[in-house]
Amino acid sequence: MVSNPASFCNPRFQMVNNSRYWAEVALNTPILWAKISVSPHDSLDKARRRLMRSKSCPLDITVNFGPRIEYVQSITEQITHAMDLFRPSLWRTKSFSLTVPNRPQAYTALLHCQEDAPMLESLTILVYHSMQDDHYSNPPFLLFNGCTPSLRSCSLTSFNFGWDLKLMRGLRVLKLGGYFNSSTPSASTLIGILRQCPELEEISLRNMSDVDSNPCSPTMLHDPDMPISNRIHLPRLKKISFYYVGIIHTQKIMAQISFPNLESLEMAYLDDVTPLLQLLYAQALTRLPLKLLRIETCMFNEVQFVNLLRKLHSLVTLQLVDIEHISYHSLKVSQILVVRDRFELIFTLTRLFPHLNRGHVPALNM
Repeated sequence: MVSNPASFCNPRFQMVNNSRYWAEVALNTPILWAKISVSPHDSLDKARRRLMRSKSCPLDITVNFGPRIEYVQSITEQITHAMDLFRPSLWRTKSFSLTVPNRPQAYTALLHCQEDAPMLESLTILVYHSMQDDHYSNPPFLLFNGCTPSLRSCSLTSFNFGWDLKLMRGLRVLKLGGYFNSSTPSASTLIGILRQCPELEEISLRNMSDVDSNPCSPTMLHDPDMPISNRIHLPRLKKISFYYVGIIHTQKIMAQISFPNLESLEMAYLDDVTPLLQLLYAQALTRLPLKLLRIETCMFNEVQFVNLLRKLHSLVTLQLVDIEHISYHSLKVSQILVVRDRFELIFTLTRLFPHLNRGHVPALNM
């Protein structure tokens, strides 16, 4: 009780009261506490307070420990305590991100994730040291009990969960990377995943062994006469990225899908991508609104390349990085592109070939 009524008019008193009021509002607004992180900079005590204040609100959970290995035992202990804290709340987790130095720590954390996750929409698991080969390559448990009906985005790096297709049903975004030797998913496994994701919008595959490239095994060739009903129709797919995943692996996947609304395609370190250019050309005969095409450190047949460019009427940006064998004859296709008023594409070409100045490209002399 305030002894002097005049003190109510004191600005300092009003400021304290306002601060207390807004603090109470914040403490009683669960959504403000729904984003919870545990890391070297975010303590378990802080996570525990936020978890309590979030009440029954859907959660965004992040467990983030970088690639430092000096204190492996300490990190493993912190990860275990964090997952013990989050385990009772997995049922209301909307997004879950786990970043750890190695596979043993990943599996230690995910052993706590065997309950249903009916609200989970986004899952990210990143293991930094992806080259190690150990007994953790074949997990003995079912992640989230195989119950993730709301999952739409899945990004996995060097984490092998046995490739249970139940986890990857109905995805919109699929990103996989850091799989080598026996842990690499086969092309048939990836095709099986795509088949149950008809609304997929983005796929990214990076750093995978080309496990299906055995020279003694038959190669699946693209058959242009294959009925479209036998392929996987992905009408929402707009972005594809293949980075060091093997040309045969990539070709088998691309030959099994149709992508009539693809807008962005990136290919890097795939050796000879001529078969992929042929598949793109076949798709362009019906519909291919490609706006960005990036080819890095690959080889290709220049005739096929030029023929494809002539079919890409929506192309805005073409990026050719470390393509040493391309000739001036192929670059003359830019004259056609000027007629279509796509100046950004030509400018990109000249930037990527610094030895060409404006005088070397007749189409730019305007």
